[in-house]
Amino acid sequence: MEILEAHCEPEDLRLARDSYLQQCSRGAPSDDAIVSYSFALINSSDKNEIRKGIAGFEKLLRQGDSPGKRREYVYFLSLGYARIGEFDMAMRFADALIAAEPENVQAKRLREAIAKKARRNGVIGAAIFGGGVAVAAAGVLTILALVKK
Repeated sequence: MEILEAHCEPEDLRLARDSYLQQCSRGAPSDDAIVSYSFALINSSDKNEIRKGIAGFEKLLRQGDSPGKRREYVYFLSLGYARIGEFDMAMRFADALIAAEPENVQAKRLREAIAKKARRNGVIGAAIFGGGVAVAAAGVLTILALVKK
């Protein structure tokens, strides 16, 4: 199955949401609950839910202290942005992850899937086919700094 076409089952989304909301009712939810809920959201078929998932991963990325976790968040941000058709943003995150980990096969496959979907949708963005020339250097450097920490 194409990586960008996978969807979360409604029951899985409901369970992740319930767990997240239950933790919120007792205080701040755990990072694991935020990851589970955000992951379910970015795998939803509803763009508004995907955007909520992206917001969750952006929050985690800003707060994260583990390099492994930050890489995971960058990957899921790339996936989420691609799922809502924001291919330039998706490519920025994928490229940042590949720059930090040149041998990351999963990130390379995601980048290929994003480029394929962008071409299929007729979106030919400079960030996809311009080799990153149009990517804002400051934005990529910020992402790289977060991934490498």
